[in-house]
Amino acid sequence: MTIKTFLPETIKLIPRDHFLLDSPYSAAEITQRLQQHTTRKSTFWLNSDCEFKGRVGEYDFELIRNSAYQNSFLPVINGKINPVANGCHIAVTMRLHLLVSVFMMIWFSFTGVACIISLSNLHRFSLPMLIPFAMIILGIVMVSGGFWYEACKQKKRLTEILTQAS
Repeated sequence: MTIKTFLPETIKLIPRDHFLLDSPYSAAEITQRLQQHTTRKSTFWLNSDCEFKGRVGEYDFELIRNSAYQNSFLPVINGKINPVANGCHIAVTMRLHLLVSVFMMIWFSFTGVACIISLSNLHRFSLPMLIPFAMIILGIVMVSGGFWYEACKQKKRLTEILTQAS
């Protein structure tokens, strides 16, 4: 079992992770293993016994963990299965959901502008001028905490499913 991470472990501010898994199994076996742990994504919030929900294709997959609690920052797991002579290489990317990324970009844009305005009025300092800075810190903590807590657990679980004997 080999995990190759494209980004150093110290860079954790951006909620995106790329890594490679080397699996001794064929593409068909990997697909079957993923399908055993995955249910189809539904429009309505229905909790099932499967660990993941999403789509598993012959050479790719897109999954999200089936969580018992609501976490908007759950990683979306995209994977590409590349067959090689002695198994498969699986390239995995974990990222935020697109709508969550757009919302957080808007959040950081507005709070960033508010921070600049607060700094330009520093000669008339008052305590409410610190609110935009607190909102930026809150946004970073929410995104980082919600994403990386789950991403570490899911990376470990995917490694178990795709590389270890049943």
